[in-house]
Amino acid sequence: MNAFAPFANCADNGSSPSTEPPLPALRARVRWSVLFLALVAASLLAAGCGDDDSGASNTPSGDTKNLTTNEKWVAGICTSFSGWVNDITTAEASLQKSLDTVASASELKKKLVDFLKTGQTETKNLQKELKALKAPDVKDGDKIQKIFVDASAQFVTVFDKTVSDAQKIDDSSLSKVTADLERFEQQITDSFGNLDAA
Repeated sequence: MNAFAPFANCADNGSSPSTEPPLPALRARVRWSVLFLALVAASLLAAGCGDDDSGASNTPSGDTKNLTTNEKWVAGICTSFSGWVNDITTAEASLQKSLDTVASASELKKKLVDFLKTGQTETKNLQKELKALKAPDVKDGDKIQKIFVDASAQFVTVFDKTVSDAQKIDDSSLSKVTADLERFEQQITDSFGNLDAA
């Protein structure tokens, strides 16, 4: 299922038929593409570290030198994921604001690629941080640690492919970039759908 299906006709603004879709419609497609990525990142954090509605912290904070190995591991996992989500959502918010001034298909593509490269870099940083954590001192602790490290490797693969796909978007005309954005949206949906199935 394409998560962007509700926006499939966003190029149709109710005006008379045109060979070129309006630029605002393309901005809308990009807005929802990056918003989807940010929401996926946030949902992964909630799944891994919980959604704290009570106001109490689920993980230790501050000075960690007196924490046990397991407490440090939990704190490290959630701190790394929290930082990753914050960095992606910050970049997403910045991109959303900048889209209002986009005046061409090529500029739109550049801003999308720049955002995805930021996500790519932050995801590689997440992978490094998780690899650096000492496994929890529990049964199969090394295997548990490997699950998170392997998951981060999958995220890196997704962002690598997403950046590559975005760079291939044909920005020679608004109609061509629209067609490529439709394919790009489906590729994003499929990529994260494959992660859910893994």
